Amino acid sequence: ADAVVAPTDAIRTELLNYAPDMKRIEVIPTGVDTARFSPANDGSEVRNKYGLDGEKVLLHLGRIAWEKNLDLVLKGFRKLSAEDRDIRLMIVGEGPAKKHYQKMASELGIEEKTIFTGFVPDADLPQYYAACDAFTIASKFETQGLAALEAMASGKPVAGIDYRAVAELVTPGQDGFLFDDSPDSCADAMSAALSSGEDVRKNARRKAEAFGMEKSAVKLVDLYKYAVEHKANGH
Repeated sequence: ADAVVAPTDAIRTELLNYAPDMKRIEVIPTGVDTARFSPANDGSEVRNKYGLDGEKVLLHLGRIAWEKNLDLVLKGFRKLSAEDRDIRLMIVGEGPAKKHYQKMASELGIEEKTIFTGFVPDADLPQYYAACDAFTIASKFETQGLAALEAMASGKPVAGIDYRAVAELVTPGQDGFLFDDSPDSCADAMSAALSSGEDVRKNARRKAEAFGMEKSAVKLVDLYKYAVEHKANGH
C-alpha cells in the first residue's frame, strides 16, 4: 500500500511490528463529532427516567461483549459503592455477555445500584453521556476508544484502563484517570473521576476537540493526495 492509516500511535506501533517495511503510515483518528457530543447537552430526561436525582452516575457505554473486561468494572464498582452509597453504575448497550454480567452484578451484591439500559438508539446517546458524572472503560482491545472520546467531548472525565489506545488518550490527573488490572486501582480511578473538578472536565473537552472530525478529515484528504500523486509519479 502507498499509505496506511492507524487510529492511534499504539496501533501504529503494533502495525509496524507486523510490517516494518510499510511505505508510509500515518496516525489519523476517527474524528469525534464535538458539536453533537457537547457539555451543553441536557441529560435530565435520562436521569429522571432512571430515578437518578442526587446520585453520582458512572457510565459504561458500548457493546456488552467478553473483551470489554466488564468484570473489572463491576468489581471496582462494588468496592467504590461500599464506600459511597450514592453512586450508580449505568451500563448502556446490548451484547452476548449481558446476561453473564447481570448475574455477576447480582452475585456481587450491586444489582440494585447497577442499571442495564439495554439497547439505546444512536440519536439518544448524547443525552446518556450528558446524564453521567464520569465515564469508565476497561477494555484492552480498543484501537482508539471512540466512546471515551465522545464522553470527553461531553465534558466528562474518563476512568480508563492503562493499556493500548485508552492509555494514549487519557492524561492522568488532567482529563481523566488510569487504572491497572485490579479492582482496587479501578475503584480509585473511578472515585477520582467522579470527584474531579471543573478544570478536569474542561480539559477533557479540550482533548476531544483535538480529535474533532474536521481535523481528521483534513489529515485524511492530505494523505489521499499524497497517495494519488505517489501513484501518478510511478512510485
